[in-house]
Amino acid sequence: MGQPDAASPEENRSSQAGEYRTVFRSTSIMGGAAALNMAIGMVRAKVMAVLLGPAGTGLMGLYGQVTGLVGTASNFGITSSGVRQIAEAAGTEDKTRIAETDLTVRRVAWLTGSLGAIGQLSLCWLLSRWTFGDTLHWRAIAALSIIPLLGALSGGQVARIQGLRRIGDLARQSVLGALAGTVSGIVLIWYFGFKGIVPQMLAVSALTLAFSHYFSNKISLDKVRLSWHDTVHHAKGLMSLGFSFMASSLAGVVATYLIAALIAHRLGVQANGLYLAAWSLSGLYANFVLSAMGADYYPRLTAVAHDKRLLVPMVNQQAEVALLIATPGIVGTLAFAPLAIHIFYSAAYAEAYDVMRWLILGVFLRLVSWPLGYILLAKGEAMLFLITEILHQILNVLLVLALIGPMGLPGVGAAVAVLYVVYSAVVLFIARFKFEFRYTRAYPLLLGACMAMTLGAFFLNEITRALWRYSLGVAISLTACLFCGYILKRLMGLGDLREVLLVAARLAGLKKGASVKP
Repeated sequence: MGQPDAASPEENRSSQAGEYRTVFRSTSIMGGAAALNMAIGMVRAKVMAVLLGPAGTGLMGLYGQVTGLVGTASNFGITSSGVRQIAEAAGTEDKTRIAETDLTVRRVAWLTGSLGAIGQLSLCWLLSRWTFGDTLHWRAIAALSIIPLLGALSGGQVARIQGLRRIGDLARQSVLGALAGTVSGIVLIWYFGFKGIVPQMLAVSALTLAFSHYFSNKISLDKVRLSWHDTVHHAKGLMSLGFSFMASSLAGVVATYLIAALIAHRLGVQANGLYLAAWSLSGLYANFVLSAMGADYYPRLTAVAHDKRLLVPMVNQQAEVALLIATPGIVGTLAFAPLAIHIFYSAAYAEAYDVMRWLILGVFLRLVSWPLGYILLAKGEAMLFLITEILHQILNVLLVLALIGPMGLPGVGAAVAVLYVVYSAVVLFIARFKFEFRYTRAYPLLLGACMAMTLGAFFLNEITRALWRYSLGVAISLTACLFCGYILKRLMGLGDLREVLLVAARLAGLKKGASVKP
């Protein structure tokens, strides 16, 4: 029997273009959702900034850190491990296994969420003292103790949606939850002022759960009977993997909590509000790329994790598309950060600009490292992933401690930038020598070009005359858009930039027409 004919160069190019379009498809869908969430978040941030001021937003942020810390500590990484387990079950096409895995995830979510709620309620007095240095906030922390339960239940529902790769429903759930939470939150803060912070946070969590429940119930699964003995058996794998997710997430939340508390103690609660405003704006645009990775890239990578011939090209494709889509937004945000702060917050937040510049630089470097970090998750390297993440967070806190003294609040942002230089080098080293990962020849050149444009926008701060600064900002931003758009259209095999926009609109469901086949 003869060997099959080798694919022609034209067929190879068509196949590669189809793979890039697959990556672009998930990025377009989740990117559209993230763009809407970004707009909603900007409106919410602006209203909250006007109604509450830096002190109010700082207080809300610290409450969020407390509930996030408890929720992460108690939920055992149920969302991330649940996504992987459900995606793995879906790969077998065994409907009974899928339904049993889903039921296990939901039952574990109830147990872990209840544990978190009870824990926060029991420790509310101590959490107030540790966070604020007094016990005046224990009632608010006690009232917010239901949030870890609501978050765990929502996470279990999202695991079903994401694990079965219902990307459209995942995007809709995200947008509707954000919109409803924003509207209810604005009404409560407008009417009650500072006293509305706790009701607003409760309303957001409840509405998020409501929408995740609605969209997860749209997915029809077989009805199965599963005893609690069998549930414990199924949960062993879920909890074993989930423990690593939980521990790494907990390390991140603890680090974020310590940094927030450090800023509050060293520089005041108002400085914490400035930092949170800068953090929010710095990552808004790039989040659509990271959302796409978490929503579709992770399950797809898991399916090919043990086949290097498929894994290496997939990581390279995701890294290239992520870089090409995110760089124009990162450059534009850097170039016009002072205007963004005034527009989306207020003049009272002007001091946030210095720390925001550094945070945006860190966001760019974070974008580089994320596709590589998912290799550890997809391959189930739980312990290696855990060690890497814990060391990453320890270094984060140490860098903040080292730089906040000589640099003040901007030092916290500079710490993030330095952190992701080190983190990117570490994950690349692991991927290179443990998993034999290689970048394509084109990627270092692409990364260098995008980095050059990002650094150009970063150093615009050195130009004192506003007219020259913003003129150069426009020039760099346009260059980034044209350069990245041109490379993207070539990778996808499209004729011109207009086709790129049409494909994005069709794939995201914003324009009717024939679907674009991979």
